[in-house]
Amino acid sequence: MNEQLGAKPGHKPWAPQSKENATSPAAQNPGADFRAAEDNADEPIRVIATPTPEGRAAAPARTRGDTPTAANASNATSAAAVPSGRIDAAGPALALSFDKATQPDKGDSAPIVEEGVSFDAEGAHFAADAQFALPSDGNVDGAAGTISFWILPDWSGDDPGDASIVQLRNRHVWENRLQIFKNGPFMRFLFTDNSGIESGVGADIRNWKRGEWHMVTATWGDGVTSLYIDGELVGDRTYDGELNLSPSMPLYIGSNYPGDGPGARGVLSNFQIYTRALTQDEVGELLTRRTH
Repeated sequence: MNEQLGAKPGHKPWAPQSKENATSPAAQNPGADFRAAEDNADEPIRVIATPTPEGRAAAPARTRGDTPTAANASNATSAAAVPSGRIDAAGPALALSFDKATQPDKGDSAPIVEEGVSFDAEGAHFAADAQFALPSDGNVDGAAGTISFWILPDWSGDDPGDASIVQLRNRHVWENRLQIFKNGPFMRFLFTDNSGIESGVGADIRNWKRGEWHMVTATWGDGVTSLYIDGELVGDRTYDGELNLSPSMPLYIGSNYPGDGPGARGVLSNFQIYTRALTQDEVGELLTRRTH
């Protein structure tokens, strides 16, 4: 089964599901296939084209070898100046620059597994069969948080394939899942709380080019999940339950459980997790502060 998200002739797009009413492969076996497409859905997922807000220039393309700076990213951030150091007080709970090493720059968790990861001047390259996971305990807070990273894909946005970037879940368990992944021409942030209700936000990334940098940020907390692409909010959804994380739950980065789907197929850099939901202005500040 190779169904993609979004409207197709005679096919309704994926909609939020519960464990009881879901019929997708992910519902029957969450670990087997993270592509949740539903033929009989009544409420479509919010799939939004990556925006260029009126009156604001689009972010300049960042290609391999081009390290974004505050100067060349300024067009993509808020017109209002963001105070320097605004998010420094709390700081990330986990930070991985992936500067020739997988050891966290902040957070002292050693990888549980590390295979298929190589390094160059850009960051860490995750092959399709890569395996890289850290303990979630101490690095992620189910009550609220932010995951942000830069990605230099080996694929273009209209590539029909999938790519797993973040998998925070126990294998074959429906409830309490957080996933960020490319699903055909969409970047998706999927969130399933302890009630088993699945919700998600998707962004159309068909305009992405192979070898161009993009920043992806996902936040959750106070009953709202949000997805940002290059500092711009592309969608949000509400949820009623909680994200309960077990101490043994692994955090897969740039990869997935063995056999559960391909890895990121690209380079990741400046991967950060905060234990609170950053504001839109703070996400815009992250866009100007890439350190590697």
